[in-house]
Amino acid sequence: MHSFELVELLHLRHVSVTRIGESQTRMKTNLASSEVTYRRAQLPCPPVAVLPDDLPTLVPEQMLVKLALEAVQTVEWPDPAPEHASASDPTLPRPLMMTVLIYCYAAGMLGSRDIESRVHHDQPLRYLCRSAVPGWNTLRIFRRHHVRLVTRCLETLLELVWEWTKSNGCRVGTIDPDYQKSSCIQVEPLSSEPDFAREAEQRVARAIHADSMAMDD
Repeated sequence: MHSFELVELLHLRHVSVTRIGESQTRMKTNLASSEVTYRRAQLPCPPVAVLPDDLPTLVPEQMLVKLALEAVQTVEWPDPAPEHASASDPTLPRPLMMTVLIYCYAAGMLGSRDIESRVHHDQPLRYLCRSAVPGWNTLRIFRRHHVRLVTRCLETLLELVWEWTKSNGCRVGTIDPDYQKSSCIQVEPLSSEPDFAREAEQRVARAIHADSMAMDD
C-alpha cells in the first residue's frame, strides 16, 4: 500500500475511534430495554439492520441523487478556498465533487477508476458531472484531502436513505447477531437501525483499498 493511502486510512481510523464509540453508546442505549426483554424470555437479541452495498436496489437513482445533494448541504468546509477540487484539474466545484463521491460510494462504486469509466454510462453521474468528467486521480486526491468530510457526509447520506426507506415502507436486509444469518424484515423498529458511522467508514476504507490495488497493477 502506498504511503499516502496509509495516511488516509490512519486519518479514517482516527475518526472511527471516536465516532464508532459514540455510535456504539447510542446503539446500546437504544437496544438496552429490548435486550433485557429478550434475555429474560431466552430469545435471541433483535437483528441489526444493514444497508445493501448497492443502495439503488432500495432507493430510486433519482432519489439517491437528491438525498446526496441534501447531505452535501450539511458540509462545513474548513476553508473557503480552493473553489475547485484540485488546482491542477479544476473539473468540478467541491460540493459537486463531494456529491459524486458519496453517491458512488452509496451505489457500490468504490474505485476511482471505475467511477471515471462509469460517468459515460451512468445517467445520474452524467447529470451530476454534466460535461466536466473528473479524472480518477482527481477523485482520489479529493478524497484523500477531505477523507473526514467525505466519511461524515456519506454517513449523513446513509441515514437519509434509511429514513426514506422507513417513510416509504421499504424492506432492508438484517443480520442476526446470534446466528449471523441474513434475513429481511419490515423497517419499523428504531432499535434495529444500522450503525451509519461504521458503514460509512467501511465504504470509504474499501474505496481507499480499491484505489491502492489499482495503482499497484
